[in-house]
Amino acid sequence: MGAGENPARQGRNKPAKDAICALADDHFPPPCGKMILKNNSDFASDYHKLSRGKMANNVSNPEQSIELAKIAAAAAVEKLGQDLIAFDVHENTIIADVFLLVSGESAQQVRAIVNEIDDALSKAGHAPSLIEGTDHYRWVLMQASGLIVHVFDTEQRSYYQMEKLWRDCPEVELPDFEEQARAAAAAARAANAAAPREIIGL
Repeated sequence: MGAGENPARQGRNKPAKDAICALADDHFPPPCGKMILKNNSDFASDYHKLSRGKMANNVSNPEQSIELAKIAAAAAVEKLGQDLIAFDVHENTIIADVFLLVSGESAQQVRAIVNEIDDALSKAGHAPSLIEGTDHYRWVLMQASGLIVHVFDTEQRSYYQMEKLWRDCPEVELPDFEEQARAAAAAARAANAAAPREIIGL
């Protein structure tokens, strides 16, 4: 378990796979559909677990999932998450009602974003039931009720281009986080300036 990571999260973490995706062959075209199921024997059981969880709990509640997406998005911005976009997919897949995509520039930032989202959703009474991808923090998947959050590093986000796969789904309108982002960036700069520096040569 990494430094600063919530101990309660440990039981929800699962080993990352080469390509993480919580979508079925029938709902997601390549590279995240048949290719992943074919090349990753563990993926199918994760997919079925997610789909059973949604159906068993009658999770199809788009309004609630949209509110959770907004909570998760605000939390991501607190840790300087970038390129946030959310899609209403409840009519296109049994897996979730809403997908939220967000990027971080490094594994360290992806970890911080994931931790912040986890804490925010937990405080809202919807702690993620699944967090997958925390071995490398390059692509982390989080499920909370009808919301699935994908937190990528910039390289993985660019490579998989999940936005294109869901471009026909309605985009969820997220709040304007510009002011929040500026405040978070200023706080990060202040914390960095206040951090002790190593003096070389002494």
